[in-house]
Amino acid sequence: ERAPEAESAYRQSMAVLDTALPGDDPRAAYPHSNLADLLTETGRAAEAETEVRKAIAIRTRALGPAHPETLASGGLLTQVLLQLDRLDEAEANARTLLVRDQGRDRFATTQLRAGLGQVLLRAGRFAEHQRARGTVDHLPEASLAAHTEHADELIDNIALDASHVEH
Repeated sequence: ERAPEAESAYRQSMAVLDTALPGDDPRAAYPHSNLADLLTETGRAAEAETEVRKAIAIRTRALGPAHPETLASGGLLTQVLLQLDRLDEAEANARTLLVRDQGRDRFATTQLRAGLGQVLLRAGRFAEHQRARGTVDHLPEASLAAHTEHADELIDNIALDASHVEH
């Protein structure tokens, strides 16, 4: 296992970048995000939350809340909150990200929907997936953002099909 080496490298990178770059430089977010991912993968979600929130703060300042990199960090936060079993926060975060994304990038939108799908499944709300499945198939992509008050409809078939495998 090389996780300790990777963690050390990320922390060294953070120390250098945090002092060398201005606070609004988005490159400073990379080691925080990478470390958060590593900590999540090694079961250290509480520590990961701190790092991913730092990455989100940097990217929000530098790139804005709807930038794809900011949204990707937000998606990692959803996974961290899910791992911490803070389902209400994870769901709220996932729904906020979908509103910010507004369907601009189909790949990113699919990933964000899948994150929401994982939260709903963990919460035992599979029936919402079943209702959403029929609705999402008939909604044009551009209209999804207009229906965010019905965010359950934002779960697409990829997330639904993946959920069948997990059960």
